[in-house]
Amino acid sequence: MAGEADKAKSAKEEARVAQLREEAAIRARVEVIQKRLSLVLQALGTVAAANPTFAHEQLSLLVRLSSSVLDIVCSLVSAHNSNRLFACNVQSDMIKNH
Repeated sequence: MAGEADKAKSAKEEARVAQLREEAAIRARVEVIQKRLSLVLQALGTVAAANPTFAHEQLSLLVRLSSSVLDIVCSLVSAHNSNRLFACNVQSDMIKNH
């Protein structure tokens, strides 16, 4: 019986270690997505600052583009509630302010 309990415990430990590895991999991918999203939004901000008239004329397109990007991010980070809520709140703020 003790041997079976050790095997079961070992299997549970292995499953937990595998789960932790998977979560770490997901976190790493989320970080990459966040960095890329940040770069895209910085580029959009730079374009808008450099040519505000053009940005104003293209505002509805920029909002749709940004909203689409944030929709994708929301779906990709759905396993990480804090990240999903942050991205969705930013998206909601952008839409409300449009």
